[in-house]
Amino acid sequence: MDDHPPALFAAVHVLTAAHDLFVTKGYGRTTIADVAAEPGVAPETVYSARLTAFAVFNTAAMRRTARLHLAVRGAAASDPAAVAMLAEIDRQRLESMGGHAREAAATGQLAVAEEECRDVLFATTDGTLWHQLVEGLGWSDERYAAWLGRLWTASFVLPLS
Repeated sequence: MDDHPPALFAAVHVLTAAHDLFVTKGYGRTTIADVAAEPGVAPETVYSARLTAFAVFNTAAMRRTARLHLAVRGAAASDPAAVAMLAEIDRQRLESMGGHAREAAATGQLAVAEEECRDVLFATTDGTLWHQLVEGLGWSDERYAAWLGRLWTASFVLPLS
């Protein structure tokens, strides 16, 4: 474990704290200061890592839902009613990702079109990437969460001036 940079551990602790706070306080009532306080880092640390509340929330949520989503999808392949149910879940998930993309656009810091943000969030939250990297290649949940947070931040957030 000593070969990982301290910033990675801070990011993992921040993501874990964010998930717990989003569950207990709700997304709208959780601030970056709250997220930073839980693992004992300064809010500037969260900002300097470019972990926006948007990226933190989505990464934390992804860690918790990927296994369930894949299990249901695998069990439903031969049942037309289940296939229809999953199509509706995907429709609702796409709508939800559109909401996240709108919130990101409203910050004025979104580096891509809102639709592109929505589509990439949708594609990266169905559990497939998580399954391949964590279950298939042995990544830890923490490594996956930190990587996905960096991917989204690099893809969606305007560079710091």
